[in-house]
Amino acid sequence: MARKKTKIQPSPKIVELDSEQDFRNYIGHQEVPKEPLIQQIDRLQNERTTKSYNPADDEDLGAVGRFMFSALDYTAYLVPLLSVFIVLSILVKLQYGDSVDAKEVFHESLFTIVAIAALYAFVHPYRHALLFRIASLAISTAIGCYLIYISNEAGYYLVMSRAPPLGTLWVWLFIEMDWQWSAASLAIVGIWLKIMDYSL
Repeated sequence: MARKKTKIQPSPKIVELDSEQDFRNYIGHQEVPKEPLIQQIDRLQNERTTKSYNPADDEDLGAVGRFMFSALDYTAYLVPLLSVFIVLSILVKLQYGDSVDAKEVFHESLFTIVAIAALYAFVHPYRHALLFRIASLAISTAIGCYLIYISNEAGYYLVMSRAPPLGTLWVWLFIEMDWQWSAASLAIVGIWLKIMDYSL
């Protein structure tokens, strides 16, 4: 039985684009976007989060669909933050030579899950409001300075009890804030660290 001969396709022509005009000629009638892609994504995300809720948007989703999307949203926030809390709890205990009790960490984690879920439910819808941005900048700066203060000045028991929950709250605020506000908070904490001559 004779084999079929496969026809080899010619390789596509490679076009070198050395300038913006070459790019315009290559794409033809399509316009070069005036807004960079990253700015388009940022603008669309802001539009979605600031858009008021309309129940008609959810008509296609049943109660189960809405619940599943809500559960997925909460899980995407809770799992990483819970991991941060557990890691901080274990690291602080190990730093001071204390034994790690899995039951104690588990019970503390349950309380943390409830607290973070409540914070997320009540605060997340307002994350783009100017008042929230200012408040979160002030709170995150205060938490950062306080954590550095207790780690340098306070006893080990206070550090062990306060560092994991406050550290987790600090990380959560950084997630909720825009990067510019987070960077400003971190810069203020860094300046305060230098002025007070503390170490990390």
